[in-house]
Amino acid sequence: NCPVDGIECLRGEILQTSRGFQLVRSRYRDKEWRVSFSLIGKHNCLNLLAAEGIGIAMGLKPDAFLALENIKQIPGRLERVLNPFDFDIFIDYAHTPDGLER
Repeated sequence: NCPVDGIECLRGEILQTSRGFQLVRSRYRDKEWRVSFSLIGKHNCLNLLAAEGIGIAMGLKPDAFLALENIKQIPGRLERVLNPFDFDIFIDYAHTPDGLER
């Protein structure tokens, strides 16, 4: 149920996250779908849900959201640096104190 009576909510849940991908389950009305994508970080899951919400408002069907699985990494935005030591190294451009903290 949505927190506001009479409003239909898009719901999302992170089912799995790893070093290289995230799996998100989304639900709207009686539909449920899953999207696996290579962008990591909770903020990217929230961005995915926002994109899905806009898509729903525009009349897209949930199967259209599978195209989001093809999202490519944006250089400098929580970008993974591959290295021979198997360390988790990321480059992220943060230009505010809040952005740096998150």
